[in-house]
Amino acid sequence: MSGSCKPNIDFNSYNLFIGKKALHSGNNSIQYDIQKLQGTKKLNIKITFYQNGAAVALNITYHILLPKGYEINKVTTIETIP
Repeated sequence: MSGSCKPNIDFNSYNLFIGKKALHSGNNSIQYDIQKLQGTKKLNIKITFYQNGAAVALNITYHILLPKGYEINKVTTIETIP
């Protein structure tokens, strides 16, 4: 890592997943819902983008830290427009 920002993340214990989503308007916030499939090490991830009325088409980059040993089963993205 370089620069003055040195986060205290133990990358021996966590994987960093990075995704990108094109949106139809501006974005206010992002909500993550992560569910573990019972009896497995698989995860379903739902990402909700709460948008605003700004007439700006955005590409949003999002990040998720997950404990090592888990596998992503499915990622669903949802856009909400006011």
